Amino acid sequence: MLPRPPAPAVAVDVGPDPVPRLINLVQPALTALLQAELARSPGLTAELRLNPDGSVAEVQLPAGTPRSARRALQSALAQWRFEPLPRELLHRVELVFDR
Repeated sequence: MLPRPPAPAVAVDVGPDPVPRLINLVQPALTALLQAELARSPGLTAELRLNPDGSVAEVQLPAGTPRSARRALQSALAQWRFEPLPRELLHRVELVFDR
């Protein structure tokens, strides 16, 4: 007897991605010099992979992010919390720094 071929994949419509609602924001601990350096840029877009419980599972910063600021930004963003979500989600946030 030969094994059965696998069943065809079925596409499931899970609807549009929900808009995450931020409930806890942690500011990065930046020196005045780093703050000034980042303020010269138009901003940077961080990608956050969010868990269904609203916690941040992973933080990705653009390649051009100054190395000196990377640790502080990743640490702060990893502590952000969102309202619970129906599923894991990739969320982009634009970070803008005051001059």
